[in-house]
Amino acid sequence: MTKAGTWRVVVEGGAVGELTVDVVGGGWHRVSGQEYHPATPLRAAIAHAAWARDWAVAEIVAPGALTRAEALRDARDDLTACERLRARLVDAEAEASRWGDAIVAIGEAVGVHGGSTAEVVAAVQRAVAP
Repeated sequence: MTKAGTWRVVVEGGAVGELTVDVVGGGWHRVSGQEYHPATPLRAAIAHAAWARDWAVAEIVAPGALTRAEALRDARDDLTACERLRARLVDAEAEASRWGDAIVAIGEAVGVHGGSTAEVVAAVQRAVAP
């Protein structure tokens, strides 16, 4: 099945060229003006059209698809975002630990040894009640 649209051709060195693919009658496909028989695989037709332009093809990319370089960039962006989230998680865990230590210290101060947070809060409320 021919996928009409603008296909991208990445050439050696990373430059990107574009070729337009159209579906024409009888199952033929046209690549940037040149018609190809239905038996010709679409990627072969695109490679031929690129060769005719003297492009050294490194990859052929369907409409809407990412080049390898784009996919790698997106993966690196995702990894960077994950690393930032991990750093935030580590910070949140450290903050939670500090709060836990503070609750234990307050509990010790009001006579609750090894109690739950609820027990510490209740003891503090009793200690400050009029």
